[in-house]
Amino acid sequence: MKRFLQLFTITFLAAWLNQSCDSNPSDLPKFVTFSEITNSQIALDSFYTQGIASVDLNNDLYPELYMTNSWEGFENHFYNNRKATHTKDTVSFKLSDKSFSNGCSFADLNNDGFLDLCLANANDKYNTVLFGNKNHRYSEHFIDTNATNWSYSIAIADADNDGILEVYISNYHSQKNMFYRLNGNQFFKIDSTAITSDTSSTLFATWSDLNNDGFQDLIVCNDSANYIFRNEGNQVFTRINNDFSIDKKMTYGCSVADYNNDGLMDVFITNWAGKNCLFKNNGNFKFEKLNIRPFNFDYHNSEGSCWGDYDNDGYTDLFVTNDGVNILYKNQEGKAFKREPFPTISDTNRNSNGIVWTDFNLDGGLDIIIANGGNQRNQIFKSSRNRNNWVKIKLEGTISNKSAIGARIIVYSGNLTQHQEVQSQSGGGCGSQKPYLLHFGLAQNRVIDSIQIKWPLSPMVTKTNLNCNSIYSYKE
Repeated sequence: MKRFLQLFTITFLAAWLNQSCDSNPSDLPKFVTFSEITNSQIALDSFYTQGIASVDLNNDLYPELYMTNSWEGFENHFYNNRKATHTKDTVSFKLSDKSFSNGCSFADLNNDGFLDLCLANANDKYNTVLFGNKNHRYSEHFIDTNATNWSYSIAIADADNDGILEVYISNYHSQKNMFYRLNGNQFFKIDSTAITSDTSSTLFATWSDLNNDGFQDLIVCNDSANYIFRNEGNQVFTRINNDFSIDKKMTYGCSVADYNNDGLMDVFITNWAGKNCLFKNNGNFKFEKLNIRPFNFDYHNSEGSCWGDYDNDGYTDLFVTNDGVNILYKNQEGKAFKREPFPTISDTNRNSNGIVWTDFNLDGGLDIIIANGGNQRNQIFKSSRNRNNWVKIKLEGTISNKSAIGARIIVYSGNLTQHQEVQSQSGGGCGSQKPYLLHFGLAQNRVIDSIQIKWPLSPMVTKTNLNCNSIYSYKE
């Protein structure tokens, strides 16, 4: 059957954001700085916060915020974002029980146009989904009927490219991980697959197309050896033996991005009581463990990590959270990384877990939100931006899954070529999620020469001559 691809574009130009495409705007600083917002409601809450999800729930582009708490008696936190002002909402996502929640992820599971929330719960609790509806109310359902779960993260993808999302749940305490397909609002367990056969005490998992074949592969992070599973299609997976699986560390999580702009997704893993590792993707599931500073020098109890181009130079940077001092690594054109010290971000001891880069005020500069445990306050840092330009792109599937998970966007601007995937998980530390509105730094380029959209189930689309400092939305 012939498929027709309909493309809608909604453009919010620089004037809407009171910015310009001037290659050297005099009203912006040359270098990015961060200021901690200590009077935000986010910063006034504490407890033992694990995961973070930062997504737009009401289609105004401003990302809301959900934060999990893993101690009994503590509620998870949800904050509405009203044009960059966060207000706490204790009603919309009310749970029937305190759930010891760790990982969290939003996706439109039933393709009805409303994002749903999945929660990975521990301490013998059911894993939970809250289905959204047109009234922005959420109904609680249980993903499984197993009340002995010790789950840490939830990863969502269309693993078999049928337009319907699957859910992968990571379990600790030598429990098998779980894989579910959906039919409407019902979950059906898939057992006959390699990705559910091990009892490896998994803390985190994420999906990514690692060999550019159009199928989402699976990365599983354990308290011993880590695994990569190649997606063969039709719910068949093959475990790959490579350098990624040699180290036997307690890995809290990983984050995936194309750090060197070569079109292949690379993997950074965070280890507890060990050195973290950056694995360069050399193609065909060949991963090279890079023995470079500062990764081979820093030794921390690390949990979370997240990629984002905070200085808009066209190369994605890396933030790592630790049980100690957190670290921001600046990407030096895909060739090296440099530790960047910022007051209160990287000079204070914290018990930090989840981390997301998110532009909560839509000014074109990526801000930081950190989940802290040990009854410490959570943190939000506002970016000052700099003189570099940017573009943001949001996708909506119609033939592919509604959330467009698994789609890839390629941005061409001057001498920069950048690849990003739409992902449901974007950092370790029990699982955190960046906005579905993808952010690309453009350096001093004022024009986007073209963008390409590779939909999971439709032909690739090319759009040309786009403006910088703008937001574009494309519908399949």
